[in-house]
This record gives sequence, C-alpha cells and structure tokens, in this order.
Amino acid sequence: MNKRALNMAALFVAASSLSAGTVALKPLTVLSSTLQIDELSAPQSYEIYDSNDIAKTSVSTLYEFLNNYTSLNITPSYGNPLSQRIDMRGYGGNGYQNIVINIDGKRLNNIDMVPQLLSSIQPQSVERIEILQGSGSVVDGDGANAGVINIVTKKGNLKELTMYGGVYNTYGAQLNLSHTDELVSATASAQLYSTDGDRHIDSDQNRNKQRLTNGLLDIAVTPLDELEVRVGAAISRVQASYGGPMSLSELKENSTQPGSGYGWGPSPSEQKYDSDRFSGGATYDMGERVSLNLDLSTEDKTSNFLTYNSIYKYNYKTLRATIDYRGSLFALHGGFDMFDGVRDAKASAYKNANETSKTNRALFAMLKTGFGAHTFKLGVRSEEVDYDYSDQNSSLEQSHRLSAVEFGANYRLSDKRSIFVSYAHSYQAPDVDRFFSGDGKSSKFNEFIDPMSADSFTVGFNHIDNTLKFKTKLYYTLLKDEIYYYADRSFVASTNTNIDNSTKYGLDIYTKWQADEFLALSFNYNYIIATIDDETYNGEKFSGNTLPGVSEHNLKMNIELQATQNTLLLLSQTYRSGAYALDDFNNSFENRQDAYYSTDLTINYTQGRVSYFATINNIFGNTNSVMVKEDVYYPTTHTTTAKAGVKIRF
Repeated sequence: MNKRALNMAALFVAASSLSAGTVALKPLTVLSSTLQIDELSAPQSYEIYDSNDIAKTSVSTLYEFLNNYTSLNITPSYGNPLSQRIDMRGYGGNGYQNIVINIDGKRLNNIDMVPQLLSSIQPQSVERIEILQGSGSVVDGDGANAGVINIVTKKGNLKELTMYGGVYNTYGAQLNLSHTDELVSATASAQLYSTDGDRHIDSDQNRNKQRLTNGLLDIAVTPLDELEVRVGAAISRVQASYGGPMSLSELKENSTQPGSGYGWGPSPSEQKYDSDRFSGGATYDMGERVSLNLDLSTEDKTSNFLTYNSIYKYNYKTLRATIDYRGSLFALHGGFDMFDGVRDAKASAYKNANETSKTNRALFAMLKTGFGAHTFKLGVRSEEVDYDYSDQNSSLEQSHRLSAVEFGANYRLSDKRSIFVSYAHSYQAPDVDRFFSGDGKSSKFNEFIDPMSADSFTVGFNHIDNTLKFKTKLYYTLLKDEIYYYADRSFVASTNTNIDNSTKYGLDIYTKWQADEFLALSFNYNYIIATIDDETYNGEKFSGNTLPGVSEHNLKMNIELQATQNTLLLLSQTYRSGAYALDDFNNSFENRQDAYYSTDLTINYTQGRVSYFATINNIFGNTNSVMVKEDVYYPTTHTTTAKAGVKIRF
C-alpha cells in the first residue's frame, strides 16, 4: 500500500479516538425482500446503501458509486467506460456473469457476454442498493453465484434537478419527479451525460467521447384498497468511443495517447447501445396475510459496434407470478419465473447471420420462520434452460435442468448483535457466446461448456447501535466447471471451456462509525483468495494457480466531515492490490496487473432547497489500468478529473 493510502489509514485510526455523539445509526429494512426482514436479523449477508449515501458522493454514474464506496470491484469492459464489469467474491473477469442485478425487480443480465448496463440507471433516482452476498440463487436463479444486487428506485413526493459541468467538456443533468397519494403513485426521471473524454484514441487525435441519455416513467394506481396496477417504461441511449490497448511503456509514458493496440497501431471502437423497456404488473391482497403478484416486461435492445459493422438486436420477455404469505409463525414467497431472450445477429465479415435464444423457466419457494431470538430461511428452485441456434445452414438446440438450494440461520445475541450462518447451492448456465468456437462463423456447439455450480458457506457477525455499524463474515465457495476463456498465445486452440474444480474464500469487514454529529468514518475491506484446484487444457496444467484478474486485498475508506452546519466534506480512498493479467491462467507473464489507487474529494454546501457540490476524482493522478495479456493494457482512472454543480429541490 503506498504512502497516501497509509496516511488515510492513520487518519482513520486517529479519528476513532474521538468521543461518540448523538447521531443515531439503525438497522435497515431490506426493501427488495417480501419476507419482512432487517439487516440485523437476516440469515444471510447484506450490504445496504441508501439515497443519502449516494447523494453525498455526487457521482455521475452508478458505476462510480459502486467502485468507490462499496465492496464491489468495477472495471471498464475492454476500455468502454459506459459498459463496465462488476466483480464480487473473486470471480475475476467473469464476475458480472455471476451476479444477478435487478432494478425494481426487473433483471438486467444479458444472454451473451455483454455486461449489465448500469449506465442506464440515474444515480439520483435510486432509493436503495442492497447487495446480497453469496446468496439469492433461489429467488433470482441463473447466475447468482457471487450474489445479487437489488436496486430500488425512489417513490413518494420528490422534485429535484441536478446540473453539473467539469473538465474535458463534461456536463450533465438529472431530473427526478415523483408524486404519491391514495390513488396514484407516479415517478419520472431523465438524465443527460456527455464528455469529450480524457484520452486520444486514434492518429487524428479524436477523443474517447461518451454520450448518455436515460428516461424512466413508472405509474401505480390503486383503484381498490386491495388492488394495485402498475405500468412503466424506460429508455436508454448510449454512445461511446473508446481506445484500444497500449503497451506498458506507452502507459507509463503517457496514458492519454492512442497506443499501439495489439501491435498494429491504434484500435479504437465506437458502440451505440439502445434499450427500450416496458413493464406492467398487479398486486392483489387476499386479506391481510396473502397477496398475489404478477409482473411482465419486454425489452428491445440494439448493440451496434460501428467500427466493425457488427449489429446485434435483442428481445427479452419476462414473466413472474408469485404468492406471498405473511403469518405469525412463518412467511412464504414462491412462484413461477419465465425469461425468453432472443439475439438476432446480422451478417458481418466475422459471422453468418444467425438467431440464438436462451429461455429460462423456473419454480421456486422461499420460507422464513423464527421463534425467540432465532430466524431461519429455507428455499428451493428448479429451473430449465433451453438454447436454440439457427442460421442459413443449420438449426441446433440444447437443454439443461438445474436446481438451487438455500439455508440460513440467524441468532440475535442482543438487540444490537447477531450471528448468522448460510449455505447456498447455485448455478450458472452458459451465456450464448460460450457455445461457439472456431472462426466465428461456425454453428458447432462447443461440447466443453457445461453449466457451472457453486456451493457457498458463510458465517458472519453483526453489531449495530446508535454510533457503530460493524459487519464481518467469512466465506468459502467450492466450484465445479467454472467457465473461462482459454487464450492460446498462438490463437489456434483458443476456446471457451470449464475449470474442473476451483475454490474461493475470504474475509469481509464493513464498519461505519458515527463519531458525533460532525464526523463519520466508514471502512470496507475484502480479502479474497481464488484458486484453480484442478484444470488441464491443451497440455497446460493450471492446477494450484491463482485465478487471474482477482485482487487479494480490496479497501475502501471514507471520511465524512460536517465542517459547518451547511458544508459536508467527503474524502475517499480506493485501493486494490495487484493481480495476474486477465488471460494469465498460467501465472507466468513477466508482469502483473498493478495495484489500483484513487483518492477522491467531494464538497457539498446546502442552503435551504439548494445544494452546491464539487468533486475531484483521482486527486494524485494515479495511472491505473487493466492488464489483459502480456504487454497489453487498457488505462482506467488514469487522470485527475473534476466537476461542480448544483441540486435544486422544489
């Protein structure tokens, strides 16, 4: 850890000697769960952030908040800042495929290797981010191996406008409007974000420009006391230009230059990503204890890589029908899930025109019960996954039947402390990109790819009182057939395949201390070990190696200082230790991925209904990057950026 990070840690420890004050912390209720539970009584691991936590950071995108203030690790997907990869509990470059992400219950995961589009979510519209670690496979199914991220948007009566501008010709605006009465609840939000970028991407000195437009409208009507009817729509328009990789010497010389790509000169990319989602649903209360729920949605997306004339069109349809029972002895949440995803790929120089689909259908049930100081949960899920592929030459299909099991127990030691244990058996059905190998035009299913399964064990301790929130847990995960891409240096044998057996284990520590009404400190540390236990491919033996792309030590520290009655300062330090390059399964490259450092400062000044804010990100200008291959680097968070703006509540 460098001197700046050590100084931040020393300040954190020194501040802990101050006397406690009167500002009260409390256990938060889990809004995304229908089983009526709070984080102190939960028989599993939760990490929760509310709208106040997000507002004080003044971030422009949700990726910024998750990377700098939560236990998650975020990296741009091969340089694309508006389509980033999320990792939790040591899944490395495929971490985002082992996390299910929902917004108001609507799943954001894709059927191929495209990450969840979190840039489509306006940060100021979010009421709660609930990160469920090592659990969630019964309710959310396919892909919930590391856990689930549930995002809940704001409701109620709210009217606010945020505007800002910054370096590199960066500007943006967010508008949030909501209204609630006995009959109607309506929410509308819009976001505009634009930047000319902090890096040149080609020989003409064009920059990595990014443009983002989002809009959302949700309406719920209660015509009867026992009936709620919901409709909603969301649109997102993303356009991003981004540079290719550079060598280590180029990175050290000037991280804002175009770079030599893979040795053939600059290799910039430009992508347009459009999404239109429509949803509807209803809840009917059959008395005080039983409710029936039905939710449907459809989403049309287009991904257009203009650089390569590569166009994919997607259509997703989802249906969830559930029943909830809330009794004095137990609560039950169960029902039926259906997801139907189709990807239509236009012909290009790299592939034939084709249509590939992935369909998931599942039955599930989750039971929560308790007595005295004890709380228990038990859940099961059975899911069928079907694949279909067709092009001008062939038609192929494949099916899998998968299952999930969860068990958890919580014991309240007192009104402030609890311990819990949890177990989850989860799975990941391969995305549709994993089934094809060869020259990109082949319609042959890759016989090496099997569904992945994981058995996760977690034990944890919680303490929450008026001034201190402390959570720690140990976890151990056994994996079978973890999916990865074998990158042959000669490119001849490169393919998608499975690691026979692998293991992940670690320690999580989260602390938030409200010293008094002027000072608060938070500390988020994750120790992660991810090992390949048994795997040999193409004559290369990987057994005993470390999974590449996984940092052993991950640290986020935040100091909040109420400097005056109206002024709040937030100082943050993000650190990730070095790791093996994403393709270095042999752990043999001459160089490793360098450690990640970023120190950020946000100042908020509030006067009545108006708040002014300013942020400086990466104050010390650390040159961070993502290392993919030997001497192949993508710069990320590599310059100092700043912005200032205003938020008006009316």
